[in-house]
Amino acid sequence: MQVSPRILEFHAPFTKQQTQEVTVSNETSSYLAFKVKTTAPKLYCVRPNASTVAPGESTKVNIILQGLPEEPAIGTKCKDKFLFVSVPCDGEIDPKSVSGKWSELQTVAGGSSKGVKMKVSFNFENAINPIIEEEKGPAESAQSASANAVGATEAAVAASSAAGVVSTGVSGATKDSTVSRSANTSTSKQEQVNINGSEKVNGKRNSAASAPPVVEAKSSSSINPYVAAFLIILLAYFIFRYCL
Repeated sequence: MQVSPRILEFHAPFTKQQTQEVTVSNETSSYLAFKVKTTAPKLYCVRPNASTVAPGESTKVNIILQGLPEEPAIGTKCKDKFLFVSVPCDGEIDPKSVSGKWSELQTVAGGSSKGVKMKVSFNFENAINPIIEEEKGPAESAQSASANAVGATEAAVAASSAAGVVSTGVSGATKDSTVSRSANTSTSKQEQVNINGSEKVNGKRNSAASAPPVVEAKSSSSINPYVAAFLIILLAYFIFRYCL
């Protein structure tokens, strides 16, 4: 009897029910009765778990994984196995009665039963669960923690540098603004001084221009005696005429 495949492969996720098909072939010249045994009967369901195969023919057996309680860690090796045991039998036997008559069939065969083993493998290509942290070795955990610490330090240094650059930029901008304001203030003061000076000069000039001309008195020594006499007579005339 031949069994194919020799390694039964189930795919993640393993918490869901899934079925794999196995082909059992009879390459002998007599009828064979077979029965399927497993090391984990609570996890698998085999249909049919016992039957017959005619000479030169084959039959299909469905092995159903009921679903694990939880997903195994990635890389976990499955230790489950199956054993297909076959014995020669009468062609008239009912395939459905093989399971109940198995002990009798083995006795009749006289120890000529044969077995074919089949292993189970887990395929994690579609696995979505990460390896849990507890399963990492101490060295890996320490290395991971060190890497996280280095990453946090680098992030802090980068943030500090960025803050320093921003602070320098703001300080520089403030200083430039202060210098500019001081320069503008000095310029305004200078302009005010110039304006005030100009106003004072212009005021003096206007005052000088609006003031009446000063007539300097001539020295008495320079008056003509005749003119003086005439002025005295004229003054006396006006006094006599208008005052008396």
